[in-house]
Amino acid sequence: MVYAFGCNSHGQLGTGVLGDSRSPFPVKSSFLTGNLQRGDSKQYTKIICGGDHSFLLYSNEQSSVVTEDFRVINVSKSLFPINYEQLNSWRLKMMYNTDSSVTNDIVIQLSSTACWNASFLDQSDDTHFKTNPKIPGIDLNSVRTLFEVLSKPAFSGLLEQATKSFESLLIPQLPRSPPDVEAMRIYLILSEYPALQDSKNYIRLTIPLAMAILRLDANPSKVLDNWWCFMDDSFFTRMVDMYKSIVVFMLTGGKTVLVPVFYDNYFLATLRLLEKLHKVNLKANHVEYSRFYIPDITSLVDIQEDYLKWFLSKADIVSAVFHLCYLTVIHFACRIMTSQTTRKGTPKYQRFQSPSGNFSPLLILILRKWALPLRRYFDLEY
Repeated sequence: MVYAFGCNSHGQLGTGVLGDSRSPFPVKSSFLTGNLQRGDSKQYTKIICGGDHSFLLYSNEQSSVVTEDFRVINVSKSLFPINYEQLNSWRLKMMYNTDSSVTNDIVIQLSSTACWNASFLDQSDDTHFKTNPKIPGIDLNSVRTLFEVLSKPAFSGLLEQATKSFESLLIPQLPRSPPDVEAMRIYLILSEYPALQDSKNYIRLTIPLAMAILRLDANPSKVLDNWWCFMDDSFFTRMVDMYKSIVVFMLTGGKTVLVPVFYDNYFLATLRLLEKLHKVNLKANHVEYSRFYIPDITSLVDIQEDYLKWFLSKADIVSAVFHLCYLTVIHFACRIMTSQTTRKGTPKYQRFQSPSGNFSPLLILILRKWALPLRRYFDLEY
């Protein structure tokens, strides 16, 4: 007899009824009870279940496939919740066992999105059962507590192993279209990883995570946007400040550690993620608009000169810091004249000036023709 429980809105448990089940319920299927049609002779070797599906793997009598014994734990195919007890167990194994297989088993679990997604479930009123595009069903305080433990000196070896696993296996394998909404939790969990804020890990972890987020298809991307809207302000502020720091890092020292092709891609990903965060903030109002400004930009980049270079070269791929569509990120140190109002009293932006005076007629012509995002914000006159 096989029992199943969990989400069942599509009948994926095979219990014969619709609706979620919080306790084990017998699976009703002719495949499992042996009521097969005459002539059928099949041996079922494995049962596989997912968020919206269930499979029976079978073979005929001539097959040499051996039925898999579920009582024997296969680490590479098992889910272990990642908690303090598990971390401590791994720490002790790494301390007293030099066998490489032990380290390999730990790497497999640390790089498993399934293990991370199945951990830190929100136990208050079984909220994780209600996971949807607005509710992640995860307790971020538990995530932060675990990462605090992992950051302690006693766990330094395990922390290094986790960072390597995230860099080489977990983040590169994040899919464009996760199989279900529960699989989206990993993006919130990884965002809490303290090592992301270390400049030594910007290239290894933080920017690759941004790239993985930007790779998401439209629907999963909207789910993440919705979840960000409901995050606490501290989570959102940390994300904004972290990627602002990366912008400055890329402008000051990034070119020395990356070849030009990677530099452009990494820089563009950083700015695009800030743009994505800004769009979320327009709905959620987590931080003040000015939080997205990067004052250091004015001393690191000559906006007018670089924009002209881009325009003249008509490059297909340009660093977004030179493109005026990122007005929320780059602080132009310009002032806006609001000398006129409409009949309803609404301010009308009339003139856009730089500290040294109006833009040159050539630049105004370029802006009018090419900088469409700027024209949506201001009526340019000279």
